[in-house]
Amino acid sequence: MPMNKALQKNTIKKKLKNQGINTDKVDLEAEIDSSISLPENIQNLRDKGILGTENPERPKHVRERISENQIKQAIQRLKETSSEKELKTDTGITAKKTFVPPLTEEEFQTYINNPDSYDIEGVDTADDFIQVETVY
Repeated sequence: MPMNKALQKNTIKKKLKNQGINTDKVDLEAEIDSSISLPENIQNLRDKGILGTENPERPKHVRERISENQIKQAIQRLKETSSEKELKTDTGITAKKTFVPPLTEEEFQTYINNPDSYDIEGVDTADDFIQVETVY
């Protein structure tokens, strides 16, 4: 049994957006055939030139971004392993090098390896430190 049309439409819409295609310009309601599977509908859209092929290898210039949740978890771990004095010092001063989210993996690792020398805007700068509760 094929995936329902609404779910196919949503999945294909995401694929279009990932390829930089304006989804408002494509009438997915008319293009998707609910009697066939998602892969068949995707192939039909490719055959019509609406949807491009996916390249399994990402271009080198496309870098993974670190989610806000990953950043918060890292800050929580740093808080748990830092003294109160270290935390007050870090949150009271904005570092000269402040990364702006979303962070690349490289920026995130740079921050994690030396959090005293770097800040993340909106996370541990002096103006807007995110309060992360420690649960015991």
